[in-house]
Parts: sequence; structure tokens; C-alpha cells
Amino acid sequence: MILHTVNKSPFNNQAYDSCLRNLGADDVVLLLEDGVYGVLALEEELPNNKVFALKGDIAARGLGSKVPPQVTVVDYPEFVQLACEASAVQSWY
Repeated sequence: MILHTVNKSPFNNQAYDSCLRNLGADDVVLLLEDGVYGVLALEEELPNNKVFALKGDIAARGLGSKVPPQVTVVDYPEFVQLACEASAVQSWY
């Protein structure tokens, strides 16, 4: 499993779309920083992969009520756990 991290908004950068196009079947996505705006785009295009979003970044951008149920909101210790479980981490920016 590869952990893909996206820290740019899908509304003004191609990192999010590039990430989704390159996901393997067992890969997971973590949205952080402005990448959490991807939860808004997920309503239209939800990958079959597990998607996580960083809790503090969701809260800082007022997106708490807009996170779809398919997205798991995680804190920093859970982010570290995901990274430890992954065979590699791919950052998209």
C-alpha cells in the first residue's frame, strides 16, 4: 500500500487529479493543508480507494460539515500510523 498525500486544492492545482489517476488498487489518499478542499470534489469523483483527511486542516477551513461519509477524518497520530503502515509515501504538490 502506498500512502498518497495531497496538499494542494483541486480547484487551482493539478496535484489532486494526478494523484487520482495514479492510484493503485490498495493505495490510500490523505488530504492535508489546502488539499482538504478535495473533499468537495470527492462528491463528484470518488475513487474506490480509502480516502483520509487531516482533522485540523478540515476544521481550519470550515469544512467539517461538508466531509462525505466515505472520507475518514484523522488526527496527526493517525497520519503517522498510516505512514508507518505504508510501503512508501508519495506526495503530490
